[in-house]
Amino acid sequence: MSEKHEYRKRFYDLEKEESWLNQMCAGGLVLKKIEWGVLADKYVFEPCAKKYVCRIDYNPEMEVLDEITSPYTMFVTGTYEAEFVCCANGKIYFRKAAEKGDFPPIYTSPDSRISAEKKWFLKYLILTLTCIFTEIYFGYGYYGVMMLRKGITIAGICFLLAAIFNMYLIVHCAVRAFNHYKKIKELKKL
Repeated sequence: MSEKHEYRKRFYDLEKEESWLNQMCAGGLVLKKIEWGVLADKYVFEPCAKKYVCRIDYNPEMEVLDEITSPYTMFVTGTYEAEFVCCANGKIYFRKAAEKGDFPPIYTSPDSRISAEKKWFLKYLILTLTCIFTEIYFGYGYYGVMMLRKGITIAGICFLLAAIFNMYLIVHCAVRAFNHYKKIKELKKL
C-alpha cells in the first residue's frame, strides 16, 4: 500500500493554491483528493516518480461535480491530455504529466474568476463588519480597562485579550477583503 501525505490548508487565492500544488508535484507528491474542512481543507497526496503540472479552474455552477464523465472535464482532459483529479468548493483540479508538454492555465472565463473573488470578498466583508459590531456592542476594551482600574482581575485581562484578538480579526479580515476587491477591479479591466 502506498504511503499517503495529508496537509491541512485553506487557500483564498487560486494562483497561490495552484503554485503550492505544483511545488508539491515537483517534490514528488501528486494530489490524490481534497476533502472539505470547516477551518482547513485536507489535501491528500501520494508519492509519485512522475512529475506533474496542476491546474485549477473555478466554476460556481459545478459545486457538486464529482465524476469524470462531465462534458467540461471531458473537454479539458481531451484538449490538454490532462487527468481530472477532483472537484471541491467549486474548484476543479486537473493534472498533466510534465513530459507531455505545456499545460497552460485553463480558466474558462474572466467571469468565473470574478465570481470566485466576489465570493471571498463578501465573506471577508461580512466577517469584518461582524467583528466591528461585536467590538462596539460588547465593548471588550472599555470593560477591560475599567476592570483593570479597580485592580488586576482575571475578567479584566480576559476582556483586554478579547479586544486585542477582535482587533486583529478586524484588521486581518479588512485586509483580505480589500485584496479581493483589488483583484475584482483588475479582472474587470481585462
